[in-house]
Amino acid sequence: MKTILITGCNGNLAATIIPVLLNLNFKILGCDIHDSNSKETLKTIKLGLNKYIKCNLSDENEIMSLINNFEHSGFPNYLINNAAIDFVPKVNNEEDGLDISNFDNVIKVNIKAPLILSKYFISNWKQKNTRGTIVNISSIYSKISPDPNLYQKGFVKNILYGITKSALNSVTQQLAVLTAKNNIRVNALLFSGIKSKHQNKDFVKKYQSRIPIGRLMNSHEIIEPLIFLISEKNTYTTGLLLKIDGGYSLI
Repeated sequence: MKTILITGCNGNLAATIIPVLLNLNFKILGCDIHDSNSKETLKTIKLGLNKYIKCNLSDENEIMSLINNFEHSGFPNYLINNAAIDFVPKVNNEEDGLDISNFDNVIKVNIKAPLILSKYFISNWKQKNTRGTIVNISSIYSKISPDPNLYQKGFVKNILYGITKSALNSVTQQLAVLTAKNNIRVNALLFSGIKSKHQNKDFVKKYQSRIPIGRLMNSHEIIEPLIFLISEKNTYTTGLLLKIDGGYSLI
């Protein structure tokens, strides 16, 4: 059976991805920071998640515990590095974009954890001659700067988000080169803003006016690009930084 690990499985993107992958006959393992009986985790389990593993990706010891678990039970064939620390506007949230007080944790979760997981997955795949596939969830802010004019007054998206996603792009491309001859593929998806019921109406209006397609991305629109990258028939695409942004990054 095709087995896939999704990090940050309790997040909004994973909630869209999991049911679709189940319908494609994937066995889905998920890890996140929450307890197994938390409301976040129980909601994910109800989607059909096959197994949940609690793992704080800012803690290297916990990552290694996760790896050791796979050493005994078997490594998944696919890895989706979805977990990330993001920065979103909150009510009365004053943010100049330059707060680096959480620098270490952001680096650990957004860059170090995907790299460590990829390293051990790749090592196992090479040993077992497995056609492994990694998909890193990046952002168009890895390529361009967030536009401060789109956000609510007093908020600027933190610089650490774009920095770490840029680094994740580099990880993607360098790993792709290092593993290509082993039939291991490593790619990344670069998304723009995804529609959410929690978004500020003024933000949505401004953001949509900047997108050539004229609207925010719907969550289901992440599926086809992901399926393309993990398809068993897709044997020649590696190192791709696939932008799904409605043309946002073109203007």
